[in-house]
Amino acid sequence: GANPAFASRRVAAKDQLRRLILTDRQRIDPQPNPMANEVEAVMYVGAMTWMARGWAAGELGDDLDLVVDAAVRLLMPAGD
Repeated sequence: GANPAFASRRVAAKDQLRRLILTDRQRIDPQPNPMANEVEAVMYVGAMTWMARGWAAGELGDDLDLVVDAAVRLLMPAGD
């Protein structure tokens, strides 16, 4: 089965990423829409989770830098 220590670390990492996204959104938009910001953060964390799974399964090639670069270009287009 799954290692409980690793499982709790994954949950903590996902929560920390979600909080970082919310903090960044607050910096960008000081009068936020809390529901929209929470949805954005959860979607981002979910996307990163699935991307990591796909890369680990060999579905996205073996160069993690290329995968991360592609994700950043999609999620943070130039000019944002």
